[in-house]
Amino acid sequence: NWFNKQLNHIPPIVILFYELDWNDSHWTEKQLDCGLQLNFLRSGLCNRGTKLALVLIQKNSLPTGEDTLAMERAASLTNACELQSNSLFVLPVLHADHLVGYVIRLQNVFVEQAVQYYLGETKRIKNHKDTLNRQNYQLLQARHLIKVSFFHELRKDISTALKHYNMTYNQLIETKGVNQYEVKILCGFVNFKICQLSFRTGAPLDAIAQFD
Repeated sequence: NWFNKQLNHIPPIVILFYELDWNDSHWTEKQLDCGLQLNFLRSGLCNRGTKLALVLIQKNSLPTGEDTLAMERAASLTNACELQSNSLFVLPVLHADHLVGYVIRLQNVFVEQAVQYYLGETKRIKNHKDTLNRQNYQLLQARHLIKVSFFHELRKDISTALKHYNMTYNQLIETKGVNQYEVKILCGFVNFKICQLSFRTGAPLDAIAQFD
């Protein structure tokens, strides 16, 4: 259930795309509406670490060096929407020739923000794991290690994910005096992940050795 939640229900970043030009004649009303939509999205996140971002789709504007109106309205919008300035983006669609470049730049920014989210979650779980007494919380520590491994996997840091899955497996093998049925289930899952990632990293012999 935890894995399903991370993959399908808890996004690292939520992005609102909203049609609004800097010189829109209904700026005040649309700014209010934009803030309401962001607040609705924010309320659904239940105070999680998910980052909110706003992309303005602009049909009549192109980026310019010094645009006083744009700067003033950008500051007003981020303040009204309770956003940091680096969470506001503009997507000009006036000239289709440049659209792909703008989209690629946005994609790169959002991917990096997602990576930072998972890095933050990894640190949070590690900090909690370090507070646990290994002798009394063996299974809980193992579950924390699995989560850390999975977050590294989502960040596409496969070598680090594999390292942590191996650490988890070794810790589970040494676990005693707890629910052995749960230990076997966790071992089976971690064993599968080690084999899978070993194949992905071009180490089939390691995968075969782990399976044996």
